[in-house]
Amino acid sequence: MKKLILLFTILFALSAQAGHFIGSNISWKCVGPSQYIFELVMYVDCSSTIVGPVQYLNGPQGSITATREAIVPNNDTCGTTISCIYNAHVFKSDTITLVGQPPAAGWNFSYSDCCRVGSENLSTITGHFNTAVMYANNNLHSPQFYRDPEHSITLYNKMFLPKSEKGQITDSLHYVLAAPLSSLNTSIPYKTNYSATNPFPNPSTNVANGPISIHPTSGHIKFDAKVGNTGIYYYATEIEQWQNGILVGVVRRDFPATVYLLPHTNNTPVAEIDTATYDLQRVDDTYTMVVRPGDTARFEVNSYDFDLNGSNPQYLTFSAMGNALDAPWNMNSPYVSKAQIQPIFPQTIFTNPVTNDVEFEWAIAPEHAGQHGSTHTFYLSVEDDVCAVSSKRTLTVDVIVKLPLGIVPDTLAICSGDSVLLEGVTPSETYLWENANQSFSSSKKYPYANVSQSQYIYLKDGVSTDVIDSVYIAVTQPEYFALAMNNGTLYVVDS
Repeated sequence: MKKLILLFTILFALSAQAGHFIGSNISWKCVGPSQYIFELVMYVDCSSTIVGPVQYLNGPQGSITATREAIVPNNDTCGTTISCIYNAHVFKSDTITLVGQPPAAGWNFSYSDCCRVGSENLSTITGHFNTAVMYANNNLHSPQFYRDPEHSITLYNKMFLPKSEKGQITDSLHYVLAAPLSSLNTSIPYKTNYSATNPFPNPSTNVANGPISIHPTSGHIKFDAKVGNTGIYYYATEIEQWQNGILVGVVRRDFPATVYLLPHTNNTPVAEIDTATYDLQRVDDTYTMVVRPGDTARFEVNSYDFDLNGSNPQYLTFSAMGNALDAPWNMNSPYVSKAQIQPIFPQTIFTNPVTNDVEFEWAIAPEHAGQHGSTHTFYLSVEDDVCAVSSKRTLTVDVIVKLPLGIVPDTLAICSGDSVLLEGVTPSETYLWENANQSFSSSKKYPYANVSQSQYIYLKDGVSTDVIDSVYIAVTQPEYFALAMNNGTLYVVDS
């Protein structure tokens, strides 16, 4: 009975206080040259019946009509009781054609609602306003937020996952915490000791609380709340979308956290990767692995929890998130070679009593490195089945895919007197380029070579001086020919 009371307390914090409206995000998909379909997701109290089937976005070239396509429930299960936490109402527009290019400040696409109400961290009660910005009409998809944002902050939950993905593989994403808005460019002020970067209980509200941070490239939010009022805490997450060093878009999700910090006896499961067996580096619950195309990223996640659920052992459920994962974790991975996760025998499913062991395996291919190398982040979680305040451990694994070693291509052709740009990769990423007689030498990563005759140039590691690869420079001597003018036309007369 006490567990059900806890669940209903959390539900009250999110729904009863929040009125009918909780949060939103805006995004778009490109479906043709300068043609886009816009999506508005409204996060709404489960009991609300006043959200109409049609909503409107304010756009730079007029109002955009969006029609509801789905209502996606987010539920919590406590024993046999299934309770709705919130509903995600998904609205989509018809195809919208945008004319021209946006100004330097970008094109704003916004949505507003009347009904943001009181919270534990905002100082005023205002309406809800959200926006997304397109800085270039360049036929790209925006980043996407998933429709099930995490919201629960307890003594045993210390991380929110980003619940988002790139618009396309070539995107570089940058995440920041931002303040909720009451209108365009107008932030809602926070109460004393709260701010856009400290929207939850933090050391300024009570010294027992830990700091709040957001990882700029992966988007996970860390916190360690120990003392604070039960209730809702508004904040926003912005994703900056970059292409080749140019900011092309910004999307944001405005969604509240629910804080419930009363003590309970449910310990967090233990989950870890054995770094003595597998070549990963560990800092707290974040692991890093460096690989190159042709390698296989492989490791096991071993977890256990000896707490009891009443008189029975707790069941642990494994889940995963990452753009390079295969089904069932990701049904839309853009990669051909996808990361696989399987339970370890005799375990056959991802839910198991007391222990839960899985194996991660990923064949690394050139597509994962891109043009300059790339970092792929995976979130691997183990959660117990104690309701209403379950405990979850999340491991962050960053797989850093570096470019292949060596020089591409094997042969370069130039004309005598020209120079050629050399490009290669060494294990230490320090460089020593030399020819056989050492008349050419450079320690630059990308040097220009000017040679007068055909020869090999060798790439050595700048630390070990081991030869990594070689490239043959084929120098062509130009042939001389004579020209003559005949009736105003220039002719080749000898070659």
